[in-house]
Amino acid sequence: MNKVSQMADGYRAVLARGVVAQKLVLAALLVAALAVAGVAEGAGGYVLLTTWGSSGSGQGQINRPYGIAVDVAGNVYIADTSNNRVQKFSSTGAFLAAWGSPGSGEGQLNRPYGIAVDAAGNVYVADSGNNRIQKFSSAGTFLSTWGSYGSGVGQLSWPAEVALDAAGNVYVAEMYNHRVQKFTNTGAFLTAWGSYGTGDGQFEYPYGIAVDAAGDVYVGDIYNYRVQKFSSAGTFLAKWGAYGSGDGQFSNPSGVAVDAAGNVYVADIYDNRIQKFSSAGTFLLTWGSPGSGDGQFSRPYGIAVDSAGKIFVADTLNNRVQVFASDATPPVITPTVSGTAGSNGWYTGNVTVTWTVADPESAIAYSSGCEAVTLSADTPGTTLTCTATNGAGLSSASAATVAIDKTPPIFENCPTAGPFGFGGDVQTVGPIAADDGSGSGVNAGASTLTASFDTNTPGLTTFTATFAVVDNVGNGPTSKACAYSVTVRRAMLEMLNGLEGLRPGVTDAPNRNKLDLVITDLSSALDPALWTDGNHLDPQHGDKVFREARDAVNKLGQMVTDSSGSLYGSPQLQEYINRLVAATQELAFVAASGVATSNPTTMIPTNDEQARGDSERATGKRDSAIERYRRVWQHAVKALLKP
Repeated sequence: MNKVSQMADGYRAVLARGVVAQKLVLAALLVAALAVAGVAEGAGGYVLLTTWGSSGSGQGQINRPYGIAVDVAGNVYIADTSNNRVQKFSSTGAFLAAWGSPGSGEGQLNRPYGIAVDAAGNVYVADSGNNRIQKFSSAGTFLSTWGSYGSGVGQLSWPAEVALDAAGNVYVAEMYNHRVQKFTNTGAFLTAWGSYGTGDGQFEYPYGIAVDAAGDVYVGDIYNYRVQKFSSAGTFLAKWGAYGSGDGQFSNPSGVAVDAAGNVYVADIYDNRIQKFSSAGTFLLTWGSPGSGDGQFSRPYGIAVDSAGKIFVADTLNNRVQVFASDATPPVITPTVSGTAGSNGWYTGNVTVTWTVADPESAIAYSSGCEAVTLSADTPGTTLTCTATNGAGLSSASAATVAIDKTPPIFENCPTAGPFGFGGDVQTVGPIAADDGSGSGVNAGASTLTASFDTNTPGLTTFTATFAVVDNVGNGPTSKACAYSVTVRRAMLEMLNGLEGLRPGVTDAPNRNKLDLVITDLSSALDPALWTDGNHLDPQHGDKVFREARDAVNKLGQMVTDSSGSLYGSPQLQEYINRLVAATQELAFVAASGVATSNPTTMIPTNDEQARGDSERATGKRDSAIERYRRVWQHAVKALLKP
């Protein structure tokens, strides 16, 4: 085969045949064209945690790092190829140690490409230019070496990468012998497989190598543009990949690493990216693009995974290490609702909804419904939803529901009610008001009914009731004045007049005398000097009113009991009894708990003594005679109405 022996930096290597070189040129042109066209780099499912390194030969400086490995403690080892040394760093990039110098002696190195670390912390270096493997302690102390140039058992021809299995066995990918050799950790040969070619199990310049927890071996087959999978004994199991820059395609796959879950990571050199696959070769994701910015690469050769799943990449021509972690957090979406807030979660004016969309780890790939929106129409509930997806393919959504009512409630008409009077039934009025249809409804607790009239002047009187309603948002109050009439009656006075009207019909002297005594007692109880006004008892004279009223009721009860029956059953006496029932009531208007279409307002005639009690509590006075007075009338009613 006609091979061209050269390498860009002047060291010995083998490129491909002319057709391969043409493919590389085409790949480079494709990358450049994509960059010019402005194709955005994808962060994939991984975010950059840190980066370190710069070109040079000082501590922490790097010159063409080709290999990288991580020990169980998280320390990072770099094959600093052009500086012919190994450098050790902490997981965050702090320099810890370095060893090696140009040469072929023990501990010296000549173009070291690959590096691996066993569970005990021992470091294995593919000393490529010296065609051997060297073993060191974690501090860099030389421990052993094996291999020599050749194609025989245990001989090596440009060992590119090295990997270890759980048992400590060492696997070496030989580029120029187109094979994999397996050794013990002391260098004893165990097995080998592979030959030059494109068939299953054959290689064309194998470079990267990794071993999973089950012992299966993954090889980056550079110029076959594929990854091959083998058992620990070298039995071919699977393959994937083809030339190109699409998902799952390669332009020179080099370094290979496997995480604890069996996922396979491949450093795709000329595509300047990292690709992630399942253990069966299913493409999962990719990240990276050409360049020197964060997350960009220039010929990434080496790759390693630590126990936490962080990815360490030897970014070879950028002379640095980049560390990535999986993005497991979806975008964070926060809505902001701006407007004049009413009650119960409603707004009373225009509302603007804006969204803050951010991802703490990676960029937002795309979003929908996240633009600012202003709502102006009344609505019982409009829901806006913002969705976003990050570079890892993780999505989240957030919703904001806005209810707007800018219009106060309205009155349909004045409610009808009446007639009102002492002893009347509860009067219900409504519906008197309704909301404008936006759905917030009338607030019963905040709506009021105000009505007053003169209770001191008996007879028909007209009064105004003012209704004020507020909706559940807080719009209002909307007021409406309505006119009503009511008959104000002095019940005790009407009883006295009624008894006097009965007097001519009582012809027998005993009953007439009793009736006269009742009239006399009631007249005494109604003495204006005993009342603060026409309806309210002066507490200082409560006892006198109590005695007179008691005597009048008792005598009336005797008269009825002793009567011949005609008087007891007469319409006049029944009217008297009706008035007696009403004697302890005084008309008042009380607003119910609210004014709403579904909850009509109630006007209630309330007990006279309750109204008096309110007045007396306001003055800090309370006379027990009032309560006795009420009981007298109640007793009289029972006495007169008993069968």
